[in-house]
Amino acid sequence: MRTYILASVTGLLLAACSGPSFDKGIDAYKTKDYAGAMAQWKPLAEKGDARAQLNVGSLYRDGQGVKADPAEGARWYGLAAAQDNADAQANLGVLYMQGAGVQQNYTMARGLLAKAAAKNQEQAVFNLAVLYDNGQGGPADKAKAAELYTRAADLGDSDAQGNLGVDYATGDGVKADKVQAYKWFNLAARGAEEADRKAQAEENLGRVKAAMTPAEIAEGDQAIAAFKPSGG
Repeated sequence: MRTYILASVTGLLLAACSGPSFDKGIDAYKTKDYAGAMAQWKPLAEKGDARAQLNVGSLYRDGQGVKADPAEGARWYGLAAAQDNADAQANLGVLYMQGAGVQQNYTMARGLLAKAAAKNQEQAVFNLAVLYDNGQGGPADKAKAAELYTRAADLGDSDAQGNLGVDYATGDGVKADKVQAYKWFNLAARGAEEADRKAQAEENLGRVKAAMTPAEIAEGDQAIAAFKPSGG
């Protein structure tokens, strides 16, 4: 069973919205003054600012500047999600996947992640793929999962690239293709930030490469060189 990725604190380092209080919250967060960030963002969140609600939710979720409270984090995410904030929809979807701060509900997770994925929120696209892959919150659909992994992989998500490599190596949801598997395992290994995921991608790459011809490897190398993340 494939696992999901919890979106990190999102929206915090984006271009600041209007108003010095939000800016000061960003500055405080960058210096790890989480209590100071909360002091700047919470009044804005209480007035209905969706990005401030998102960030307050993340501070409560992660216990930064306050005692960790996933339920309170989920509440703030819900307020921002209701305003169609894609990052909040993505993060709340993961909480429903985990059952953290809310009762575990994969159907709710699918709905929230689908809304965020429609806006090309990277983690949402990946996590929605996982739900389709595992048959959580609805029937399993390997072809749909592969389609979503492709979208996330094209955005530059290394976990999606690794899973897509597995799909092409095994023919799960797509036609088996060693060149494509080689391409995506390479990109996953290069982009992985966690040592275990990097090692897994490299191991998978080695297995695929051992079964490829020099011409297939050259074709894969060309595809890697031509790759540019669609979100970049």
